[in-house]
Amino acid sequence: MEDLGIYTFVHSNGDEIDIDLNTLLRVGEDITSEFAAQAGNYAYVATLAAEAELQEMLASHDKDKTFSKLYIRKRRDLEVIGTKFTEAVLNSHVEIDSDYEEVVDRLLNAKAQVQAMKAITRALEMKANMLISLGAHLRAEYNQTDMHIGGEEKIAQQVKTALENSRRYKRH
Repeated sequence: MEDLGIYTFVHSNGDEIDIDLNTLLRVGEDITSEFAAQAGNYAYVATLAAEAELQEMLASHDKDKTFSKLYIRKRRDLEVIGTKFTEAVLNSHVEIDSDYEEVVDRLLNAKAQVQAMKAITRALEMKANMLISLGAHLRAEYNQTDMHIGGEEKIAQQVKTALENSRRYKRH
């Protein structure tokens, strides 16, 4: 099976959190443990996704704030030297400023992180649905095979009934 790898989530405080997608998204052999871990895994990833969305909102706010500050400064600089300018020229001066490019890059990284965390969250939702379906299939198989506690008595009763029926059949 293909190696899903590790996704590194960058927390707002700079800490990097490695998410092992192989462990998180694959179903192991112990389905009971998978059921037990699923809710906790989902809650953990959903919390990280919410953190990513907060980072995106903060980065968007910083971008707008940086644009405004640079716009005022660039406008004043152009007015002081007596240069005529249009809004488009002023906006271009702001957009090529290294401070503005830095906050735009941070915003783009935050957006990418939000999309990645949403994808992981959706994958966990699909895994939960698959576990529910798998559990239903296992229960149906379990009930059909009589391979469970009390199954021996049921099988013994079925054998006894079959023997009695065969004796009755022979007598007639």
